Amino acid sequence: MSSTQPPASARRITLWTAIAIVVANMVGTGVFTSLGFQLFGLTDWVTIVTLWLVGGLIAICGALTYAELATHLPASGGEYQYLSRLWHPGLGFISAWVSATVGFSAPTALAAIAMAKYLQILIPGLSVQLVASAVVLGLTILHSISLQVGSRFQIYFTIGKVLMMVLIIGLAIVFAPGATPTLGLHEVLGQIGSNNFATSLVYVSYAYSGWNAATYLAGEIQNPRRNIPIALLGGTAIVMVLYAAINYSFMAMAPIQALAGKLEVGTAAITHLFGLNFGLWMSAVIALLLVSTISAMTFAGPRLLAALGQDVKGLGWLARRNSHGLPWVASLMQLGIALLFIWTGTFDQVLVFSGGLLCLFTMITTLSVFRLRFTLKRGTLDVPKEVLTGHHFKTWAYPLPPLIFLALNAYMLVHLGLERPLVVMGSIGLVVLGMTVYVLTAGRKKITI
Repeated sequence: MSSTQPPASARRITLWTAIAIVVANMVGTGVFTSLGFQLFGLTDWVTIVTLWLVGGLIAICGALTYAELATHLPASGGEYQYLSRLWHPGLGFISAWVSATVGFSAPTALAAIAMAKYLQILIPGLSVQLVASAVVLGLTILHSISLQVGSRFQIYFTIGKVLMMVLIIGLAIVFAPGATPTLGLHEVLGQIGSNNFATSLVYVSYAYSGWNAATYLAGEIQNPRRNIPIALLGGTAIVMVLYAAINYSFMAMAPIQALAGKLEVGTAAITHLFGLNFGLWMSAVIALLLVSTISAMTFAGPRLLAALGQDVKGLGWLARRNSHGLPWVASLMQLGIALLFIWTGTFDQVLVFSGGLLCLFTMITTLSVFRLRFTLKRGTLDVPKEVLTGHHFKTWAYPLPPLIFLALNAYMLVHLGLERPLVVMGSIGLVVLGMTVYVLTAGRKKITI
């Protein structure tokens, strides 16, 4: 395969930018929108906080596993690189196809829709589709012009987003009456073992999606063997604490009945506690902070598409970079798919559909760590010898993290299939379409790390 990466001198993404991208990819649409859907079937704050902690455990186990894969295969592309090298190029292609159509484009669309919905509270009659489309277009242009400007934008907006979440948590601690348990221990355990809990994990897993974002930029990150594990684990740990705390804060500010079914759950909680004026102000702030999520997706996603274009002859046009070394064609491709989601899909349908498919392919990738160790032991890993010298991250407490990740995700997917069979059918359809595209463009080049 030909090189999917810019030259070594192009490793310009710092540790802090990588952490910011991981945090920004996770924090956003899911945490500010999904609680209302979860409260349809789960009716106690203890159950909800447990749900978010379980989601965090899944993400941490995934981050530990991906860190080992990334330090042995330090090239941009994430799952695409690992599955192509450790299993089969066709499987890598399909994972990239899913990530391109669902993993980045769909979350970009969802974040943009959520941002516009929050703005619509301030400006009734505002066109959600037009505003969402304009923001995605503007950020795509920004990240296609300058890596330096785009990186600074990402860091500053991510810091602002985290500080705002800390502020909301602080307001809940100081002013909210506090959430009180509504169920006994036996009923809480019953809800944790229910289909509703498993299905709600899809929403939570979607909110945590992005914990692997740094692996898509691995070929451009400085000192990848040190910085990628720190970015993955540090970013995920930060988000896990924030998620559990802010969801408790929302339920401490308002009764569950006032939040159930609400997309703009942050505004609903704050308005209930502080009144309409403060709620409107907070809507504007949350909308602004969701820009960071959209930015992170438009920053990371095109790197995957560019890697795919570099390695597949029939898609070589996706690998084109501009004079700044940025993948502008891939950025336009992701923009087009995101706009399609914005104008054709409903929020809930896109979220559940994308969450289930991403879960499936992260499971397959997590299995790759067992394959990696097997090929290393046999000495058959297809990378230059110099790549295998020096220090590589090893998954802590191996094999527990990948096994926990696989077990919890399998539990979630089985229940999702039982609850939403049409989602499974749609997922199969997208995978089959990806396989068809692969067959039609199967001419490949030689990839090198």
